[in-house]
Amino acid sequence: MKIFVRASTTFILVCALYSCSNNNVHIRNDWNKYFSGNGISGCFMLHNSTRNIFEIYNISGTQERHAPGQTFDIMNALAGLETGVIVDTNMVIKDSAGGVRPDLTMAEAFRRSDEAYFSVISQRIGKIKMDFWMDSVKYGNKAILPYNSQFWMNDTLQISPDEQMGLMENLYYGKLPFQSRSVRLVKGLLLQEKNMNYSISYQSGFLTTGQLNTGWITGWIEKSEHPYFFVLYMNTPDKSEDLKALGFRILHQILSGEGFFKQPG
Repeated sequence: MKIFVRASTTFILVCALYSCSNNNVHIRNDWNKYFSGNGISGCFMLHNSTRNIFEIYNISGTQERHAPGQTFDIMNALAGLETGVIVDTNMVIKDSAGGVRPDLTMAEAFRRSDEAYFSVISQRIGKIKMDFWMDSVKYGNKAILPYNSQFWMNDTLQISPDEQMGLMENLYYGKLPFQSRSVRLVKGLLLQEKNMNYSISYQSGFLTTGQLNTGWITGWIEKSEHPYFFVLYMNTPDKSEDLKALGFRILHQILSGEGFFKQPG
């Protein structure tokens, strides 16, 4: 029988700031050009966990909580696999709306951020079990009331960029209170690209909360077998902004500037 150990996603950066030395936290005001230069607000965190060095733009913003949007599909997938609601990543949930969308496997739904699929999953998990896993992981403010379809999109449940990074690191290193099979399958879902030089894994989420168009991209990039964890959060009152396209462009620009996509000489 496996004994679960509670793992907190909470405040990985705060721990660094209040350690004996915070020389490992580098403020990157030069990254402002990617935000104000594009008329958006937000923050970016990059953590070299091997050397425990943080590169941060807008450090105060890393502690502010926001609705997770489709990045909560990570928790839905983990809890669904752990409870047996999801059998495996090939499990199909048929469209009950009469052909509105194609029947999707869990892997397809995860990569498409298909919230209709994960709405079914969350309802099958149920509030009592979801409460247990949210508390075990210490996911953001853990507020899942009302427990209805897509509660992760309504701005009641919130999580900070710092907590998102903690979740990614604990997932990567197997420190979350889930069976190794569940972790392995979800890590496989997050993998977006792998080649001889690097691999990159992430989940994104884009939604409208109140008067803001908001977006997340959270994950890690591996180079020479060393993981670097990142979280991008952004928002704008401009509802016409294609925040998804802009977010991925900013992510690529920052990581390129840090030398991640260079071909070996």
